[in-house]
Amino acid sequence: MARQEERLDRHEERLDRIEVEMREMRAAITTLTEAVTALTRKTEEHDHRLDRLSRLYGAEVELRALRRILDLYRAAGWEPVTRPRAVAVNGEFDVVVLMRHPERGEYWFIVEAKARLHPRDVVEFAGKLQRQQVRRALREQGVSGLAMAYLYGYSVDRRVDQAARTLGIGILDELGEAVAPQPVALD
Repeated sequence: MARQEERLDRHEERLDRIEVEMREMRAAITTLTEAVTALTRKTEEHDHRLDRLSRLYGAEVELRALRRILDLYRAAGWEPVTRPRAVAVNGEFDVVVLMRHPERGEYWFIVEAKARLHPRDVVEFAGKLQRQQVRRALREQGVSGLAMAYLYGYSVDRRVDQAARTLGIGILDELGEAVAPQPVALD
C-alpha cells in the first residue's frame, strides 16, 4: 500500500508540474499573440508609409520626366500647346503633351517614367503603343496625329538604348536624350 501511495504522490507531483507548465505555456502563447498583433499593426503602418513614399517617389520621377522633355524641346524651338497631363490608357502614360514647332508642326509627346529602365520596358511600351485599343483610347482623349514616344528612367540598363533604337522609342535620362524617337502615327 505504501508503494501505491508513493506512486500516487509521484503522479500528483507530475500533474502539478504539468499544470504549472501549461499555465506558463498559456502565458507564453498570450504574450506571443499580443506580439504578433502588435507586429501586424506595425507592418500595416509600415506598408502604408512605404506606399506613400513609393507614390511620392513615382511623382518625383514623373516630374523629372516632364521637366526633361519640356527643357529638351523648348531648347529646340518647340512650345507646349496643351497642359502636360497623365493619361490612363491600359495603364498610364505619365506625361502627354501636345507641342508645336514653327517649321515641323504639332506632335504629341508621350512619356512613361520609370525609376529603373530595362529593355523589357522598351518592348512593353512599344507594344502598348501599337495596340489598336490603346490608340483608340488615346484618340478618345483627344490624342491623335503624330507622336514622339519616350521612356524616361533614373537608372537605365545599358542594353536599353539598342532596344529603343530598334523599336523607335526615345530614351531620356538625367543627362538628357540618349536615343531620339521615331515619329509614330496614332491614327
